[in-house]
Amino acid sequence: MTPDPTTSRAFYQAIFGWQFDGTDTDSIALVNDRPVCGVWSDDAELGQGLSYWHVYLEVSDLHSTLARARQPDGTVLWGPTDYRGVAAIATLRDPAGATFSVWQSATPGEFLTDVAGASSWTELVTEDPVAIVDFYRQTLELEPASAHLGDRSYRLFIGDDRPIAGVVQSATAAHWRTYFLVTDLAATLDTATAAGGTVASSPCETLIGTTAFIRDPHGALLGLREQRKTSGKSRAPDDNAGFPITLDL
Repeated sequence: MTPDPTTSRAFYQAIFGWQFDGTDTDSIALVNDRPVCGVWSDDAELGQGLSYWHVYLEVSDLHSTLARARQPDGTVLWGPTDYRGVAAIATLRDPAGATFSVWQSATPGEFLTDVAGASSWTELVTEDPVAIVDFYRQTLELEPASAHLGDRSYRLFIGDDRPIAGVVQSATAAHWRTYFLVTDLAATLDTATAAGGTVASSPCETLIGTTAFIRDPHGALLGLREQRKTSGKSRAPDDNAGFPITLDL
């Protein structure tokens, strides 16, 4: 979402090389002619004219997902509705207050992920990771797990035996955030700064790779991720504060 789609498209085209299909107020960003995300105009009706990234999680049956979401203290804020014939979507709020959308694609797998310039990881930031486990287990059939690298551990959700999202404990307001994959993080940060963005957090080594956060010219926060060259070693299973399964990322 952005109050100025023209400026936002120019910024992200500079750092990711995106092309766009659509209108001035509603367009889809493309990498190699494949869609990677949407760029929507926010006229202050939904987000008070702010610029922000919104996370979508794909589901196979939107209506049953919404029915399950209402049971463990979740809230359906908007939808379901059709988006350009591409997908049926709805927006939810979890019991801790984090908002996200669910997406049932008309063509599963159409959106490109896990390549440079596309979304490659998402994280839920919440004060009490254990308290929201039941909601995501019942609503999205996600199970809690943990991963380790050296002395560091990392909570995550898994679905169909693969990592789906990270879970980060923080006293900030609960929210979802996303990371886009880049091949050269340092160069991308330089490009983002030259294009009018700012570096919100310097590069650091994490269990999902070398990461940093930027803000675009309108303030939207976005994670950037450069993959690690080698994987970490898993440890023996532990309870990790309610996230019992140990994985090697």
